[in-house]
Amino acid sequence: MTVDPKDTSTASLTSTETLSTPDNILPIGNLAASIADFLQQLEGIAEHEIEKISERRKLWEKEMDVVEASNTQFRHELRELKDREKLYSELQVEESRALSELKTDLLNLKKRQEEVKFNMDELRLRIELKRDAIARKKEERAEVLEALRLQRKRNQLRLNACEDSTCMRIYGAQEDKITFIFTEIREDKPHREHAFTVDVSQEQYQVTECFPRLKELDQIVEWVNTTGDFYTFLKKMRASFAKNSRKRNQLK
Repeated sequence: MTVDPKDTSTASLTSTETLSTPDNILPIGNLAASIADFLQQLEGIAEHEIEKISERRKLWEKEMDVVEASNTQFRHELRELKDREKLYSELQVEESRALSELKTDLLNLKKRQEEVKFNMDELRLRIELKRDAIARKKEERAEVLEALRLQRKRNQLRLNACEDSTCMRIYGAQEDKITFIFTEIREDKPHREHAFTVDVSQEQYQVTECFPRLKELDQIVEWVNTTGDFYTFLKKMRASFAKNSRKRNQLK
């Protein structure tokens, strides 16, 4: 029979059953030695479990350090992505302006043709120059779009690696909302999901959904809006889910 060292009731019951078995009844003279031996074995089991918990904690802290570095790189690349998107938007505006200028030139040409003879060679040259300018803008826009596509692909690969190392998945629920899903919260049910959704469309973060609900959620959200430390905010949310899960288990 295997005894869970964390389950003191089981350990106590097993010990009682062993002592109460007729074949294992010890002489009174050896009872103290047997009890001391039993307590020593129990202490060894407890020390072994404490070492296992300490090792798991060190491993988790190391993984979170890796995540922090990855998040820093991710934020840097996200800023670069926004800069490129801004450039793409400016190119679109410039292209639209060039098209508008071309239409204006054509309208002016029609008016002038009614009044005087117009040099058609000059007109063709101006049109070609406009077309060449538009073609160059289209090429630049295509390059920006390709760079954006490659950047998104690299970001997704890094994000997948981050999710694997932290038992956390990230989804873009909507354009301005991000959903974080944690697993490995409960030892008895490691695949059970604990999730929350953050609205990033405003100046301050807002948690629009949280399952299971946390009593300290408002305090944690207020903390991240005050400090701006989103990485530590994720650690606080995970710790709160773990604490909430332990309390629920104790009530059962």
